[in-house]
Amino acid sequence: MGIEIPTSMHAKPHHVAQRAVYSAQHVVIPPHSVVRVPARVQATLPEDRDCMFEGRHHQAAFYSHLVDANFAWVQAVNDTWSVTCSRKKRRCLKRRYALGGRPPFSQTTFEFFDLPAVGKEICIMWNRVLWIEHKLGTMPMADLEARWARWRKMYNSLSGYFEIPCLREQGPSFYRPLHYLVAAIWGADKPEHEISAILSAIGDFKSTVRMFRQRRLCEDQEVRGRGREWLRSIGRRAHKSLSPRKRTCHSTSVSC
Repeated sequence: MGIEIPTSMHAKPHHVAQRAVYSAQHVVIPPHSVVRVPARVQATLPEDRDCMFEGRHHQAAFYSHLVDANFAWVQAVNDTWSVTCSRKKRRCLKRRYALGGRPPFSQTTFEFFDLPAVGKEICIMWNRVLWIEHKLGTMPMADLEARWARWRKMYNSLSGYFEIPCLREQGPSFYRPLHYLVAAIWGADKPEHEISAILSAIGDFKSTVRMFRQRRLCEDQEVRGRGREWLRSIGRRAHKSLSPRKRTCHSTSVSC
């Protein structure tokens, strides 16, 4: 199971391009290849293909407004580590990301507030629909209404901070990081006063980067095309992997 990104290429459904890339009008990034995805977009991949990949949206528009919003968040978090983190945690975070560049949005937030991963999945691989179905099937009915009321309260508290100004060529907004973050806070089973403090801290921090983010998103042409160019590079690599020469080489290697 991987992440499917639609492209303009057309391959036969039964054709295997490479061991790591399979295509039937899609580029599929398998889980073990997630580490090769740029860090600043790892936490902003869409989960609802029916909504995000409708035909009226340009296939190559990989929502660069979210790419930059994530980058702005991480940049600001890194700048505040020296103030808000203990010396031990600051050393741990810097050592962890020394070789991998800047961490993605959700991973940074989880490190910052000591939140658990949702369903033992990182944000990029989390399936919200399956997670909700699992909770509905395992949660006692007596607790269901109260727990979901708590979910709605947390979601409403944070949703306003995740609204991102979108330009027409960038496609619609989506809220994967928000859903994932709320699910983590909801599942952490922390006392009410700790949850309120976390929600307040996240909201305050998001407010501090809002103006910078909006200025960059709306005025910087380079930023507006960053996500689109990244997805095009994925498409070019997939096209190359589907070339006749590659197919011949792959068929020969498989037959051997």
